[in-house]
Amino acid sequence: MDATKQPNDFPPLPGATADDMPGTAEAFDPVWETALNWQLNLCRAPADSALREELQQWLQADPSHAEAYRRASRTCALMDQARAAAGRQPTPLSVSPFGAGAGRVPPRRRRHQRRVLLGGLAACLVLLWLGWPASPPQLQEYRSQVGEIRQVLLDDGSLLHLDTDTHLSVNLQPGSRDLVLHGGRAFFEVSPDRRRPFRVEVGELQVLVTGTAFQTSLTSQQAQIDLQSGSLQVSVAGRQVPPLEPGEQLSLQRQSGQLSRQTRPPQQMGSWRQHQLLAEDQPLDQVIRELARYYPGRVELASPALASRRVTGLYDLRTPLASLRSAIGPHDGTLQELPDGQLRITLD
Repeated sequence: MDATKQPNDFPPLPGATADDMPGTAEAFDPVWETALNWQLNLCRAPADSALREELQQWLQADPSHAEAYRRASRTCALMDQARAAAGRQPTPLSVSPFGAGAGRVPPRRRRHQRRVLLGGLAACLVLLWLGWPASPPQLQEYRSQVGEIRQVLLDDGSLLHLDTDTHLSVNLQPGSRDLVLHGGRAFFEVSPDRRRPFRVEVGELQVLVTGTAFQTSLTSQQAQIDLQSGSLQVSVAGRQVPPLEPGEQLSLQRQSGQLSRQTRPPQQMGSWRQHQLLAEDQPLDQVIRELARYYPGRVELASPALASRRVTGLYDLRTPLASLRSAIGPHDGTLQELPDGQLRITLD
């Protein structure tokens, strides 16, 4: 053994950088252990808003916290790969309770984490000598089915909400975070990290953020961005447009290239995440189109006279059939269920 080689000088695994492989010295670093505990807590409860708010405060308290959290996320992924390649199930570490101080690690749990972590690192090294399997691609694809609303927690701490029938690709790199919305709608709660810009491509629109909450949607006719909080830099085919303010919506008609802005009540942005459609004096055809996205068959509005009727209401997206009946009922609309699964809406 090389006498100059220290116990924590582990060789990097294929597909990983040296920084992704912490040694024994880092395993006892309290900042890194706290980052690991945050990662595990969020994996168990990705939608816990109070927990995420505490994490953001911890990440912003010191630049070293964000870097430690990134490395902890990558290390957990590498350990899971190693255990899977060895035919073993991932072993969850003990985590502290949610709530105040969720990132702090009690001494007994800290010792347990060290044992599991060092065991996982040893497994990584054994697999390195035996022949590490091909590293996973950096590009990840996420999809939701019709009627499904899905949450995805990224390694950087950002939380994605995928609406029904949505396709999104994610590419996380040490110096960048690049996402592409191929279709559907997604809401982003971005973990702040000025060293890793968070970019989203939405058709012809490009969005650049550092930390904010916003929504994007894309169809063959329209690309749209809604800003709930924070700030966004938006460009169209490389040409930057004036920044959006919280509560603003930017829409691009993809055929004509026409841009338009309007203000929306913040409570309407992303209400689908709670399986709700909130309509406030909206045209009925717009409400029908939105509810139809959650129905597996085709929905036809056969009576144009209904299209311009105004609708106000709260509709459950988990039951699109009942919600459609509720929306058209006050306007003398009738819903017909056809044998092929299609729905036809007519005026009595």
